[in-house]
Amino acid sequence: MSPEAWTDERLESFDGVALRTRHHGLRTDKPVLVLVPPLATTPAFLQRAADHLATHFAVVSWEPRLFLQSDEVLPDASMLTLDALVRDLECVVDRLALKRINLVGYCSGASAALHMAAASDRVDRIALVNGAYFLSPADCELTAYERDTYELAPLIASGRPQATAIFDMLSRQGVRQQNRHHEFEADIQQTYAHPESLYRFGLGLNELLCSDVKRAATRTNAPTLVLSSEPDAITHWSSSALIASLIPDSETAIAPVGDHYEFCRAEPALLGRLDTFFGRG
Repeated sequence: MSPEAWTDERLESFDGVALRTRHHGLRTDKPVLVLVPPLATTPAFLQRAADHLATHFAVVSWEPRLFLQSDEVLPDASMLTLDALVRDLECVVDRLALKRINLVGYCSGASAALHMAAASDRVDRIALVNGAYFLSPADCELTAYERDTYELAPLIASGRPQATAIFDMLSRQGVRQQNRHHEFEADIQQTYAHPESLYRFGLGLNELLCSDVKRAATRTNAPTLVLSSEPDAITHWSSSALIASLIPDSETAIAPVGDHYEFCRAEPALLGRLDTFFGRG
């Protein structure tokens, strides 16, 4: 699918924040899939998956508010609350005149998608892919990334001076160099490009850490597909299994192979599961 087939559009959210959206196929009769991206990423991160899904569905994605716009003033940390992220979905749905939607949440976007689904009556089906739910260590096993997040996110979110100090520490430890050969380096490193972006990322992560995602799962009534893989070094598969057990109508697929970025690569097996679950339009 050619890049020209996609429409980039800025929509104003409930509080005046501009949301950078990307969509395709909205003037067709295809079912609508809304991609809920990870915090501090742009639609380009999931573009390969979006291109595949747009073959059979109308697809909408957007850049989560203000995380990467370090040059735009953030007057109040409340602008990055989980409630604001959930209300952004409502605004995207309303501004694009979408009647019914399906949600696909990936990584931290899976946690956000659960809260969005629990708050909306317009969601037909949900897929959660390699979800970062940040459950308590008492609930399930954690990866090293999840343990680091539990330790660092509250500190980063506590204020800009602390975020800057941690930014300097990560720079000295060579976090940017460690990922220089990663195929998604440009997307991953956006968070660590500026102390302000790291601060805002910390605010968003801390919101997810403090949220009651298990309650959101129990309140999600739409049929839900939960996908994960045992070798995922970013989000532990046991958290996906636990979340799936709490959703009233769910099916789970924990693959014995694969990593955290299969969705970003649009791996055929994983995308095929989504095509089947959502009915291939």
